[in-house]
Amino acid sequence: MDRGKYLKFGGVKFYAKVPEVEINEFVLNLPEEERKSLYDVVVQLRDQGMIEIDEEDITTIDKEMVPFLETPNPTEVD
Repeated sequence: MDRGKYLKFGGVKFYAKVPEVEINEFVLNLPEEERKSLYDVVVQLRDQGMIEIDEEDITTIDKEMVPFLETPNPTEVD
């Protein structure tokens, strides 16, 4: 079963409903203008029934960036 994947720059979890090769072929066959926007590609994939978006699991922060986003405790700063 597909565990779901995240769009790294979109923070949206989605589940593939068709094989990855079919998704890749679909995207490669889109006109270049339609491939310029990740949002537009995702909407088309969703509308074509190729992916399902998990509306409950959306994030805007990459886990590897968390240490850079945390602020130090003011009492710990010299």
